[in-house]
Amino acid sequence: MNPIPLALPHGDAARLLGIHPVTLRRMRAAGHLPITPLSIHTRPWYSTRALEEWLRCRSAGDPYTPMPAEYFRLLTVAEAAAELGISRASAYRNIQRYMDPVPLGGEVRIPRCRLCDYLDSERNAG
Repeated sequence: MNPIPLALPHGDAARLLGIHPVTLRRMRAAGHLPITPLSIHTRPWYSTRALEEWLRCRSAGDPYTPMPAEYFRLLTVAEAAAELGISRASAYRNIQRYMDPVPLGGEVRIPRCRLCDYLDSERNAG
């Protein structure tokens, strides 16, 4: 597996999060992404460490272990429901209650790292 670069251009950062570049821009404009982009070659670049710290503050994961690239992805409710093996309605209720979703316009996304934390806590509780 290739390591994630230290800084990503806007489009690559959006791809890593699993969202469209315009969505990433809207998240920043709405204040849902509290990361100031770096200005490299007059274009916005995002620090991978800043993205990881933003996701970690929404997650209970180990702060000393680097996150795999797939943990950066922001899942839709349908994707989270498929991973949980439940209906979208049930997933939406659980997401609102337990997973600290990221608002994106009229929908919400769930950081995959938060979904993994939720699954681990449910396994440990049972």
